[in-house]
This record gives sequence, structure tokens and C-alpha cells, in this order.
Amino acid sequence: MAYRTGEEKRSSAMPIAKGDSLNFYHLFTLLRQWFAPPTPAGPLPGPSLSLKTWWPRYTTGDFRLEICVGALLVHQVSWRQVRTCLYNLQQFLQASGKGFDIDALLSIPLPHLETLLRPSRFPRQKSRRLLRFCRFLQEKGGVEHVFSLWKHQAVEKELQELKIGFGPETRDCILLYAVNRPVFIADAYARRLLHSLGVPDRDDYDRCQQLFQEGIQRDFTAEDLAAVVREYRPEELRHALCNTPPPSTIPLVLLYQQFHAGIVELGISRRWEAFRAAFFSSSAPIPTPTTDPSPGNPRTPGVDAPAG
Repeated sequence: MAYRTGEEKRSSAMPIAKGDSLNFYHLFTLLRQWFAPPTPAGPLPGPSLSLKTWWPRYTTGDFRLEICVGALLVHQVSWRQVRTCLYNLQQFLQASGKGFDIDALLSIPLPHLETLLRPSRFPRQKSRRLLRFCRFLQEKGGVEHVFSLWKHQAVEKELQELKIGFGPETRDCILLYAVNRPVFIADAYARRLLHSLGVPDRDDYDRCQQLFQEGIQRDFTAEDLAAVVREYRPEELRHALCNTPPPSTIPLVLLYQQFHAGIVELGISRRWEAFRAAFFSSSAPIPTPTTDPSPGNPRTPGVDAPAG
């Protein structure tokens, strides 16, 4: 990924790490080299292809709602189990002649909903949380209204008061992928990455988030951000920007999504030491990724705790 040329390329030849200050442009580039397979030229063949379209889609309903449901279900389980739950919900609703929407989810009798969510490990708790969340959306005027508000004001405070598992990572996953607000997800994998690169004071969620956001602001030029947007095909943009964010925020939204996806893939691969060596040595070889980029890979969009 060669975003910089000429004078910009020479000016970017700063140390990879200087004191506690990492070069986040180099970090992103290396993650891309390790975990971003080329996107085929044809239509998207599956729910997830690359870091650009990393959060998978399984239902025919509003993708924003599906992302929220997945984020609620992923606590303490693998993404493979979440995927099974989403398939169960989709198949049940289709058989009932309904779509994947708020009213349809609320119409599922609680005992049957628990059965559909049995792969989530805590079906009773998660069924009730899902219903509370759907009622919240319904009372607020539906998905479109709530997500429009969410772009401009702190709806997340009301969600935290519902006690449905909206910790900071869940909140930021929904804000980034479903609301398309530019917030960096400082999950456990991101904190582990900073630890492996020798960054102090990285264990606090807010501090880790601050380090990434300030480092990205420092190390990425306007042209770097514009280049991130240009590499997306129209169908990839529709997938990644499902809530139509303001144009000025799009570059950071896309960059943060790819950054988070690459870090989670690194966490799944558990190759921290090899990545650290490659980061600090420009001559280090780039090994072949061991994670399977196909839709069958049990990806975990790092929500509140990494689940392998």
C-alpha cells in the first residue's frame, strides 16, 4: 500500500518508534500487508472478504440492526456461535414470513427466542437483553430515527442505563460499524498490541483509544486518508458505510474499521512476537497469514473480550 510519493515519502521516513511514540502509519501498513488479501474484481461473493468489508453480514434486514444484535450476542463466545444465532433468527423469521427487523424480533416468544440463541452460551440473559434493546429502538421511533440521532447526540448513555451489556467496546463497535461515527475501538487486542510494542500506560480503555486516535491524527496526511477512501469499490462503501455518515468523517471511519479489523486478525493469529519483530525491522519478511480470510473463519469483531 504505497500512499505517499515524492516529498511526502521522504518526510515520512521518521523512526518507526521514537520513545513512547509509535508510527501509526507504519503500523497500519504492516497490518494491511499481513491481513488484507486483494479484493476480487467481481461482486462480493460472501459476507466478508477483506479488512475493507470485514464485519460480516448474514441477514436480509437492516445491516445496522444486525450489527447491534451481533455485538450484543458476542460476549464471552466466539463469532462462529454468533453467526449460528443470526442464521437461526433469520431462518425462523423467514419461515414465519417476516423480515429481520425490530417488530419481527419482538414477536418471537421468549422461550423460542432462547432456543434460537442457545449457541450464545447465555440464552436466557441474552434473549432478555435483545428484547430490551429492540423495545428501546421501537420506543425511540425505529432504527432509522435512532441511528440518525446517534450521529449527533449521546444515545449511548441511555443504552448503558438499560443494562444490556453495552460496555465501552460494545458501544464503540456499534458506533464505528453501525452508526459510522469515527471512534477507535480500543479492545483487548489493541491493548495487547501496544503492550507487545513496548508502549506504557496502555491498559486503560480510554488511554489506549487516545493513543491510537492521536497517533493516527499525527502520522496520517490528508492524502493518506483520501487514498484509503479511493481504494473502495462502490459496493464495498455501501457495506462499510451502512449509516451514510457526513462526508468529512468518511476517511477516518474507513481507516478505523480497517485498523480494528487488522488488529483483531492479529489477535486471532496470536503471532504477537513475529509481528513485533517485523514492525521494528523494515527488512523482516512478511509471513503468510495463518488466518483463513474466507467467510467460514470464526472471526470475532472484538467486542468487550476477545473470543477465539
